[in-house]
Amino acid sequence: MTTLRRINQDDLRNHNLSVVISTLLRAAEPMSRAELAKQTGLTKVTMSLLVSMLVDNGVVREGTPSVQSSYGRPSTPLLIAGGRYCGIGLQVNTDGYGTIVLDLDGTVVAERWVDADMSDVDADDIFSELNALSLGQERLLADRGYTVTGTGLALPGLVTDDMRLLMARNLGWEQLDLKRFDVVRRLDATAGNEANMAALAQIPGYAMHREDDGTDVGIGGAVVRGGHVEIGDHGFGGELGHVSVELRGAWRPMPAAGRWWSPRASPAGRRPRGASRSTS
Repeated sequence: MTTLRRINQDDLRNHNLSVVISTLLRAAEPMSRAELAKQTGLTKVTMSLLVSMLVDNGVVREGTPSVQSSYGRPSTPLLIAGGRYCGIGLQVNTDGYGTIVLDLDGTVVAERWVDADMSDVDADDIFSELNALSLGQERLLADRGYTVTGTGLALPGLVTDDMRLLMARNLGWEQLDLKRFDVVRRLDATAGNEANMAALAQIPGYAMHREDDGTDVGIGGAVVRGGHVEIGDHGFGGELGHVSVELRGAWRPMPAAGRWWSPRASPAGRRPRGASRSTS
């Protein structure tokens, strides 16, 4: 029989802090303490204590008070503070690899992308290059006084919960233990299918909104329902498969293993005219 762990005051406080931050990140407009209390169901006294902690630790800042009526106190809006906390994104895809650093307030702090022919590349070489890119950005973050709160690794293939890449056909990679790479271990990165991770950018509160829809070749996607990405029973929901661009067109294989296009498709590595950038 499974033993249930007791929840202490620290657990409860951390949960409530998470709820407050998440609510602020998802809000279309800055919210006051009273509005946060109403939205989250927490008492005004609890909200006041939580907001004070967030302000003192540089997570939240107070905006200019606004008077909404001739009665009562002015409403003080709360905003996510920038310049202190950030996350790092790592990506390996069919057209290259790179890193991005995103401030908690949505600002891009640093970004590097290397265009490369990724067909049958050596995984150790690519992750070594990715490590070098990340180290440069980590030094920049340290100089600016940032704290890295998390790291994600997006890959164009099937990734398991225990950090194994089962396969990435277009890279020629199979059965990779991702924890053996320095950059993954050092940053304690969470890996996932890149289509699923790209979908997170479309959910308010998770990342800045993307203006395009993914990478360069193939057709795939991810499903978002109720503010959450549906990854499927085995976590492979982003791999919806690759289908013909022209539904009535004949099938033919392309040079990249596992990739199929219609007769009008462009050469491997280039997307057909008029086709949007894909997420798989």
